[in-house]
Amino acid sequence: MKSLSSFCLLLWIIPYFGKQYFPEIFSAWYIQWTSFGLLSILLPYGFAKSISNQTEHKYAPTFLFLFLINVFLTGIGLNLLKSTNTYLTVQSELIPENASLASINNENPEVRIVIAQVIYKEFGQPIMYKNKSNDLVIYSPTEDDKKSYRERFTTGVKAKEIIKNTTRQIKEIMYLFGWACGCFLIIFIITFRLEQSKANKSLKQDK
Repeated sequence: MKSLSSFCLLLWIIPYFGKQYFPEIFSAWYIQWTSFGLLSILLPYGFAKSISNQTEHKYAPTFLFLFLINVFLTGIGLNLLKSTNTYLTVQSELIPENASLASINNENPEVRIVIAQVIYKEFGQPIMYKNKSNDLVIYSPTEDDKKSYRERFTTGVKAKEIIKNTTRQIKEIMYLFGWACGCFLIIFIITFRLEQSKANKSLKQDK
């Protein structure tokens, strides 16, 4: 159990910290997925074996700790990705329904044109507003307005790409979270029962 617990510790430490300091090497999918897959199997196996054997009990906390820290970090990553996705989605929403009304109903004509200008810069759509004569007109953007929108549009496209990527990552992490918990439960039960069965057979033979 000592060698197995040490191996599991290295299998967790090296990819995790390696990803922080040498991402070009340790961020590769085959390193991350391989280490995660091996830990998903070895941790519940080692935990079940260690608690089934009186002389190996001292190694049980190591296996359990690595599993819990794995689940904890996965949960934090999932929450961060969800928060990022929600924020970017809100930032990418369409023009508010009351935007045009605000540019029509506001009492100050200067404010009305500013609202129309801001809406164009943000969303690239000219809206109707009331000019100083209280006539309904469509906002005519200046070159600076068009430039601001183009810059905003480029940012919006990037935001949508990030949303797409984070959505995919959220699904992956959810699957990994379920896989880790499911593997731990199934492998632990199977290994624990096998060890108990061996112990019972050994007791019967001694009798």
